[in-house]
Amino acid sequence: MLPLVPNNPGGTSRRKFIVKCSSLATVLAAPAALARGIQRGPRDHLSLDALNYSHFAPFVGSRFDVCQGLLRIKLQLVQASFDPNHVSAHAIAGNQEPEQFSLTFHGIESQPLDQNSYLFAHHHLGRFMMFIVPIGAPEQAAVGRFYEAVFNRPAHLAATAMIYG
Repeated sequence: MLPLVPNNPGGTSRRKFIVKCSSLATVLAAPAALARGIQRGPRDHLSLDALNYSHFAPFVGSRFDVCQGLLRIKLQLVQASFDPNHVSAHAIAGNQEPEQFSLTFHGIESQPLDQNSYLFAHHHLGRFMMFIVPIGAPEQAAVGRFYEAVFNRPAHLAATAMIYG
């Protein structure tokens, strides 16, 4: 009988080889399976261009799930804000969305997230990739970790998000 692996100096049997390959395939497939399982809403993966301030503002206080490797980290949206001094005259005249706004999230101390892009999921908004940065704690809170996502879009993208979002 010929061995499965030619010139096999370690003497790995077919059974061990298959078990190792199966284990590796399971580990490699887990993040994709977790990412699919994180979706709870009716929508598929969205582009952030399709989401704007008015999409996030109603969900202040609600939970977002963030996929970090094999973990699901729970963050709460604690603030959605924009600076009225930075809203363009074009946006004000056309009653459009602010092009510059920020989202502040709160998470627990034991599950820190680095500055990076993560897959976010929300019950109503769906799934989307978003870049967040760890920030200091707002004055009203003393515990946990806080993260911020900052949006600074050209006016035409904010208008497009309003029309198609």
